[in-house]
Amino acid sequence: MISLLNLALAGGLAAAALPTIVHLLKQRKVIERDWSAMRFLKRVKVRHRRRLLVDKWLLLAIRTLLLLFLALSMMRPMWRSTIEGPQHQRQGRVAAVLAVDDSFSSSMGRESPALEGMKKLLLAYLETLSDGDEVSLLRLSQLSGSAPPPFMNLDAAKRAIRSLTAAPAQSDPQALMGAAIAQFHRHINPTRELIFAHDGSRGGWDNLPRWRELQSRWLNLSDELPSQVAIFRPEREKPYNNISIRQVRADRHFIVPGQPFQVEVNVAFEGDELPSSVRCHLKSGDQKLQPQILHPQRGSGETLHFDLTLDDPGSHLIQVWLEGVKDDLSGDNRRMHTLHINDRFPVLLIEDEVGEGLGGSLGFLAAALDPTGEGDGFFDLQRLSHLDLSASHLKGIRTVVLGDLPYLQPEAITLLENWVGSGGGLLVLNGPRSHPQHLESHWVRGGDGFLPALPVAMNEPQPFLRPSPSGLVHRALLDPAFFEDGENLLKSAWVRQFWTLKVPQRSSDKVNTVMQLEDGSPLLVESPKALGRVMQIVVPLNGEWSFLPREGFFVPWVRGIITHLGSRILPERNLQFGQHIAWVGPYPEGSRLVGPNGQEVEFKKGRWEGIRALTTQRLLNYGTYCLELAEEPHRTIFHTLNPGEEESRSGLLREEEEEERFEGFKAQHLNTPQKVREAFSGLQQNGLELWPWLLVGCMAMLFLETMVTGRQVRLEKKASEQVTP
Repeated sequence: MISLLNLALAGGLAAAALPTIVHLLKQRKVIERDWSAMRFLKRVKVRHRRRLLVDKWLLLAIRTLLLLFLALSMMRPMWRSTIEGPQHQRQGRVAAVLAVDDSFSSSMGRESPALEGMKKLLLAYLETLSDGDEVSLLRLSQLSGSAPPPFMNLDAAKRAIRSLTAAPAQSDPQALMGAAIAQFHRHINPTRELIFAHDGSRGGWDNLPRWRELQSRWLNLSDELPSQVAIFRPEREKPYNNISIRQVRADRHFIVPGQPFQVEVNVAFEGDELPSSVRCHLKSGDQKLQPQILHPQRGSGETLHFDLTLDDPGSHLIQVWLEGVKDDLSGDNRRMHTLHINDRFPVLLIEDEVGEGLGGSLGFLAAALDPTGEGDGFFDLQRLSHLDLSASHLKGIRTVVLGDLPYLQPEAITLLENWVGSGGGLLVLNGPRSHPQHLESHWVRGGDGFLPALPVAMNEPQPFLRPSPSGLVHRALLDPAFFEDGENLLKSAWVRQFWTLKVPQRSSDKVNTVMQLEDGSPLLVESPKALGRVMQIVVPLNGEWSFLPREGFFVPWVRGIITHLGSRILPERNLQFGQHIAWVGPYPEGSRLVGPNGQEVEFKKGRWEGIRALTTQRLLNYGTYCLELAEEPHRTIFHTLNPGEEESRSGLLREEEEEERFEGFKAQHLNTPQKVREAFSGLQQNGLELWPWLLVGCMAMLFLETMVTGRQVRLEKKASEQVTP
């Protein structure tokens, strides 16, 4: 039985008709005329004429066969025998794509990393290949780069596999599978084999619709040529156990020098053979706190709270680690976190008419932030008319407050939108001067503007309403009074009048109600805008519509909102795998960035969020990156790169779950080198590719054409000599 492995080039068969077409086009109509020399041509012998005619048709046949053999060789015909054997047979040379999940979880294992077992399975598979087979090696950690070319040398492929190491990447098996399917377009061999090697962790495997899409892509590809999928997952020697630090964070966004705060450490436990107790340590600079004792229980977790005080402003590194743990994934037993301590907090208050002291629409708010009015406190206040706003006023500002403004100039709206989008915090107060038509057209714009919701109607409830004490868990409301005695705290905070809000449908999923009134109407809402945040309060904070400014909670409430909005430090310093460190602004000469391995990391000119900046290459190593600034006073800015939480919480993928994901691929599931050899060594090539013989036929046709053409020339020369008088 003969089959064609490259039907895409079947159009080349049309080239075989070219000699015949040329022959027909060269035929001319013969017009007979008698002339004086005609008598000499009668001497030509009839046999010469017949021989020339035979050679002419023979030459046409040779040239036609030459082009036919060449076209067929490009279509790669194969003769196959009908022998019994495995369902999948290697029909010609193999195009193998090895997709390796070398993410952080591939380092798990108490005796040896899972990646070492994956490498043994892959090397056993390469032993079943032969010279002429193609091998592509795809690593999950390198999918963001360009696709690698296939190896044509099996020894080079083996060296590449032996050199594999676990990378601090997060598992994404669907992305790896999609890249492996696409890689076959870089191969020309007819027999396709996709080898998917993973460590068995559950991270990233839950998106079933995406697996269905990949199955459809594979079936479309495998219909063209013989194809096979095999899943390599090494055996485990012991039951899976893991104790991991999932998260480290401060209990508030903004921390003042000398102000006590708590560091929350979330620790999770998985497995059956857990130790009876574990110690958790925390260190920041020279401060090493008293360790806390954990008692692990399967499937549970604990959140620890460490009391910490940092006296110096600037960047601080917090290190947390576990002692007394021997589990499968040791890399998540330590975690770093960087904090920035501020000694001043710049705030810009924008009013319709700038007041002094308690005057103006933001007088009470200004007094809450700077009670003395001397400007020497933590909050650095500026009060400004909305008519005077310019880009220079926003430089260095952390939070802007718009105090019940009737309108803003278009230039001011553009300035604020760009400023919020680059990471600023904005608080908007609605009151009697708010004009819904102007706000809808310029501030809301159907969800595209900076205002989260549109004030549509003024309400004067009878009786008055109070803020609801339930649901006060937002990070802007971290003062203990809100949680301990919220009902008594808010019992006299009457609201006499407020705006009803309408959230645009386009942004409804982004607007979050932080506080509400007793009837469920929003009092304070929040919405993210690019890198920044916007909060909106439906009453002015000057005592006209509510008793809020007169209540004891007003000062910590306002301060919590203001610091929450402006607390984000950008560019980010607690980073994820593959992100960049960026520096915006003048870079002091002589400064340097040192990575976890002690080597200097180079900055290059680039862009961060559309802004000109110095950026590094993608970060690929977990640990702490120290930016040592050569300026006075000398300071160091810390950046951290930690394993993703998904990698730690993954656990193991059950066999039935793995089979469900690969059901449409008709895959083999292999877990030992011996099973790999048995599965693929028996896949002998049961066909013979005929294209080399067709190329030999082409060479033979060229030789015959030369012989026939030469003989034809000799015959014509001999005939011309015979007719010469």
